[in-house]
Amino acid sequence: MNTSISIINDDDSALLEELYGSSNSASGKTQDSKLGVLKLVQTAKMGDMEVAGKIHKTEVIPAGAYELYLNKEKVYCINPRIRYLGRKSLWTYWDADENTMQRSLLADNLNGDLKDTMGTFNVGRMPYVKDWKKLSTADQAYQRGRKRTLLMMGIIDSDGACMDENGSPVEGLKHIPFTMEITNFDSIKGLDEVIGKINKKYNCTKGNVVDIHLGSERHEGSLPYSTMLFSIKKDALPETLAEFISRERDTLISFSDWTKMRNTYVTDQWSRHNKEELNSEEETLVSQLVNIEGAAI
Repeated sequence: MNTSISIINDDDSALLEELYGSSNSASGKTQDSKLGVLKLVQTAKMGDMEVAGKIHKTEVIPAGAYELYLNKEKVYCINPRIRYLGRKSLWTYWDADENTMQRSLLADNLNGDLKDTMGTFNVGRMPYVKDWKKLSTADQAYQRGRKRTLLMMGIIDSDGACMDENGSPVEGLKHIPFTMEITNFDSIKGLDEVIGKINKKYNCTKGNVVDIHLGSERHEGSLPYSTMLFSIKKDALPETLAEFISRERDTLISFSDWTKMRNTYVTDQWSRHNKEELNSEEETLVSQLVNIEGAAI
């Protein structure tokens, strides 16, 4: 099976390369894109259930389920399947004072300094810590709060039970584009491994020619948590990249435009913070320099 990217026209090839992180191509018309946000549920959600006339608290959404936030509503799925479309990297930091997630620019990798919504770079993360043990406890906590994050883009479909927040069944998810921020090292490693297996098995250059099962694994300990499990769907029918992009071109363009809009927002926030800093701390100096120039003329 020939799944080489060379069989795709130049415009489609550039679009795929941009999403996969091997090109810096930019620009393009903006389109509205209704994307879901996917998360892994870490804490089981409890609800009420009536038994013999009495109300009991029971687990309605188990830990390890997937939450899709779409159109201001939440839908939960136990065993979805996804079509992986691409990835970007960024730094993230939960800012408790502002009650918001601070983020850097989306990039192909985390090398170098990335502007962020705080008006700094890399949300304050040190680019390299030579001796971690020499850092104070406070500095270690500060650095841990700044997360290396992978942003995955894909399409999700139901492959199991779907429910609302009360545990009531809902219609299955059908071909919904989503983004998902992943900070857990094991989850990122699992994605890399299954994409590698797909590329090797089907002799292709990208992992999006086949569906992936998306499960989870519950870890027990003082702070229990779940990680993502990826596996190739056994009855998957692989496509060529030409077939794939012919079907998903509009979705890929939406992701590309969303990435650009997201980065524009981050850049605007960075500029706003730095403009304010200049006004408050350097306004007098700038004014003096202007006056001196005027006198010289």
